[in-house]
Amino acid sequence: MLLLLTAPSGGGKSTFCQRVATAWQRQGFVVGGLLTRSSGPAGQAPALWWHDVARGDERLIAHLAPPADADWGRWRLLPTTEAWGNRRLRALRTVDLLLVDELGPWEMRAGRGLQAVWPVLRSARYRLALLTVRPALAPALTRTLADLRPVVLPLTDPNARSRAWRLTQPPR
Repeated sequence: MLLLLTAPSGGGKSTFCQRVATAWQRQGFVVGGLLTRSSGPAGQAPALWWHDVARGDERLIAHLAPPADADWGRWRLLPTTEAWGNRRLRALRTVDLLLVDELGPWEMRAGRGLQAVWPVLRSARYRLALLTVRPALAPALTRTLADLRPVVLPLTDPNARSRAWRLTQPPR
């Protein structure tokens, strides 16, 4: 099963994914993938980090940059971390839960970021894949992954959030 969770920036996508990962890991299931977290003063995100949920380590993926140094909007993407994240995804073997938080313009428009996600998703070496995406990109991602029949759940809708929680609970 493939779930696409949508919410705007700050809408709880990463927090939701972390809770799901913790629930699966506590039950002894194998969880793999990358979560994104931001760091900086409250209300600001001057840096983005990728956290490997299986190994527990993380790397800086992007930071705010002056216009002359930015390579995507206000952001400077770090190629060494980009390569690290893709290596981590390609190295995944069979997992019960695959998390990728989040797929965004880098992956879908710029051909950068986590490009390894596409073959990993199509390998179907997971019981449940949980991807996050902002609402504006959800239709394009749904079309891209149409052969995998993704279920789109907007976390801003209380009914969808409840359904997402039920769908993401570890199997008994």
